[in-house]
Amino acid sequence: MPLLLKGIIFFTFIYSINIFSQEFNEDEFDKLLNSSISFVIKSKKVDSIIKLKNISETNISYVYHCYARFLHKNKKNKESFYFLNKAIELREKNQENDLISLKKSLCNLGLYHSRNGSLYKSINVFKELIDLPKEDRLRMKAYSELIMLYSKIGDFEKSQSFFQKTTNYHIENKDYKSLYKNYMRISKVYALKGYKLNSKEIIYYLNKVDSLGKYTEIVIKDKAIINLRLGRVYVKINQKKKALSHYNKALVLYKELKDSTLISTLNNNIGDLYLYDSSLEKAKLTLQNSLLFAGDDIKSKSLAYSTFGAYYSRMKDFKEAKLYFEKAIQLLVFDNETDIYVNPTVDELTLKPNKLRLFDFIHQKASYWKGRFDNEKQNEYLNNALIDYKLADQLLDVIRFDSTEKMSKLFWREKGASLYMKAVEVSYLLNDMESAYFFMEKNKALLLLEELSDQEAKVLSNLPQQLIERDFALKQKIIEIEEATVSNKTDVLFELKRSYEQFKDSLATNYPAYSKLKKSLPVLNLHNHKANFINEDSATLQYIINDTQAYGLAITKESTTLYHINDGVILQNEIGELTTQLQHPFDTQTEVAAYVKNSNSIFEKLIPNSIFEKLKRKKITIAADGIIQNIPFEALISDIENQNSYLIKYNEINYVYSFSYLLFNSKKIRDPEHIFLGLAPEQFKDKSLAVLPNSINEVTSINSIFSDKIFVKEEATKLNFKTNFENYKIVHLATHSGSSNTEKPWLAFSDDKVNLNEIYATQNQADLVVLSACKTSQGELKTGEGVMSLARGFFFSGTNSVVSTLWNINDKTTQEIMYSFYTKIKDGQTKSKALHESKLAYLSSHQGSMGSPFYWSSFVLIGDAGIVPMDDKLNLPILLLLFVIVLMILGVAFKKRHKK
Repeated sequence: MPLLLKGIIFFTFIYSINIFSQEFNEDEFDKLLNSSISFVIKSKKVDSIIKLKNISETNISYVYHCYARFLHKNKKNKESFYFLNKAIELREKNQENDLISLKKSLCNLGLYHSRNGSLYKSINVFKELIDLPKEDRLRMKAYSELIMLYSKIGDFEKSQSFFQKTTNYHIENKDYKSLYKNYMRISKVYALKGYKLNSKEIIYYLNKVDSLGKYTEIVIKDKAIINLRLGRVYVKINQKKKALSHYNKALVLYKELKDSTLISTLNNNIGDLYLYDSSLEKAKLTLQNSLLFAGDDIKSKSLAYSTFGAYYSRMKDFKEAKLYFEKAIQLLVFDNETDIYVNPTVDELTLKPNKLRLFDFIHQKASYWKGRFDNEKQNEYLNNALIDYKLADQLLDVIRFDSTEKMSKLFWREKGASLYMKAVEVSYLLNDMESAYFFMEKNKALLLLEELSDQEAKVLSNLPQQLIERDFALKQKIIEIEEATVSNKTDVLFELKRSYEQFKDSLATNYPAYSKLKKSLPVLNLHNHKANFINEDSATLQYIINDTQAYGLAITKESTTLYHINDGVILQNEIGELTTQLQHPFDTQTEVAAYVKNSNSIFEKLIPNSIFEKLKRKKITIAADGIIQNIPFEALISDIENQNSYLIKYNEINYVYSFSYLLFNSKKIRDPEHIFLGLAPEQFKDKSLAVLPNSINEVTSINSIFSDKIFVKEEATKLNFKTNFENYKIVHLATHSGSSNTEKPWLAFSDDKVNLNEIYATQNQADLVVLSACKTSQGELKTGEGVMSLARGFFFSGTNSVVSTLWNINDKTTQEIMYSFYTKIKDGQTKSKALHESKLAYLSSHQGSMGSPFYWSSFVLIGDAGIVPMDDKLNLPILLLLFVIVLMILGVAFKKRHKK
């Protein structure tokens, strides 16, 4: 360095010291940090300023804040976090006078954590920022960052709520630049959820960005990203020419930007397109370019490795494919490549920010092992596939637990369903019953089990009762607003959910035992299943099904059999036809013959003859899946030569959502004060609902067995249901119900309806709820979780078992079956046997059309199949009266004895 230049720098340095020693000046400090003097000299100068005795806390916090930003730019992350936290500490003291400075520091801290890959720390900081007073630009910045942060951990529903909040603000303030950035973010969220399934939403929001170009400039990088995303969409919806056109536009823009990592990503996408199109040589060349431009960027490089793995799998070069799949995972988990690959543990995966991509990579690697087995027929490859499927499942649990919104959890349940089917297929090929059972259980009602586990964790961790009640009250309020019609519903719901999140965060902080326990899901293994559910007289059937495949698992005392169900597509069509056949009585022999043929075909697929021989005369508990949940097994024809060979004549049958849930739910303590509650509206305020003339007779005749509480006619109100529901062992509802694609399942009372969400917001202690209404087992089918039906709603709110219906019922025959059912319940029979014998009694006393399954097989028992305890509790006044009488008798006896 020339001597003159050194002198100028030294003079500037000394001069600035003199200025700062007299009085701190923000502009001079900014000039110092932006000057061309060396990093070392700047650092020394800042140190000298920090040591000044006469500098105020406001000024020193400014120094810390700006110096932290300077250090971050120079990749001194540890030091940057240190000084930024010191700035925040001082600014928190002064927030009443200068709130904006505190928000700026928190905003920077959130951004730095995010860039550093510490997503959860970043989320917590931004949550702290949005909890500060005043809705301003910095709060909106925090909301915007949270859109992407929550999407990166898989909580897409929460991302969408923050998107809605910020979008409304930007529209009101005509902030078109921020608005277009928001549309870019939400298009990314939908892309992460799946390009194919969300193609319309992605295209819609990217077009919204384009439309804002007349109000604000769309920067080149975002124009390139728009074309990149559109290209990806068109690949997935099989419009390859459009896809390639958009990719080429993006490539031109990326080259203009000279952004090598983005060029790498684009080449990877083009390579994937060629791979999809079987243009393998073009794919290889493009993927080589992707690796070349990736350089040392871990995300880009790992993505290229993964796609190269898929390329070599297509080429049947399995050794190279394995190498690249392992490199992709290793690079994302350990940030480096080594010659020896070791499968990461779930704890190692939990710490990484790229969990969604890691899940895809591990899932992809498991599929590679299965593909290699198909080619080389070595069981070693199946074992490796199973190891990877189990690891992917563990990671999926972590992602799902991180998601707090219901719709996000359901998304990940659906994502898991394809994994579980593949894992069961591998288990079948290995004849691994234990693994097959595990994955079948994981594919059913896991969110119900989570809710029950959460309730249990509150008790086991000694959570104060007022906090348990607060938790329930907040959830109730959220559901209430979701169902309300208010003008500012979005904002109110957002604030409520935020309050609930703050409450849950405080529970996790103050009661760590609760936080740990609620994540411990009690999923059964095969050994415990047999110990709890299998004996000489009982057996279980478990199913898993998707659009093309299906498997069954039959467990008896003597054997465990995993079997492949052939013709999965045909089975789906047959079940669809069966549900139509069951919804009306048979009027002709032609209808009977068609039913017998179709029903027997389904029976032989679901319960092959070799399995049926093991199950005859046993009580069978069935955990169905998918479309199989729509059929009553009792009504299946077991012998095509005998049109009356209904399965009910050979087996007593009941149903469960999952065996893990059944066992856990049956252990829940229920202690209601009363036995029977019945409601029968008969007529309805909603005149579109038909009068139910037999419903009152149904409820009053049942109550003659129990002599307890009923509400009929206009007294059968929504309020009377909700206020009395919690305190009865048996609840019987004889009314209308319904569900559709546009409407949540509902139950009608004389004055109003209660829908599924409202049932979720109730609590009950019922051992048995009977839904004597139409289609109460019907609802939206959520793949990997089950049917979102009224029956499920009652389980969610605490019920031990539910008798529900699969189609529209006849209220006259219902009355006959239900009276018989309750008489047997009162006599101490199990719920399962009582319903079984009541159906058989109906069937034996009705012939012809009246004996059609339409009349007797719609009712199904879900959940616990045991007896309903009938020990009616003596209330406190009666106990006190008895105590007084006993004392009086003893007193009289004592006096007589004393006189003698």
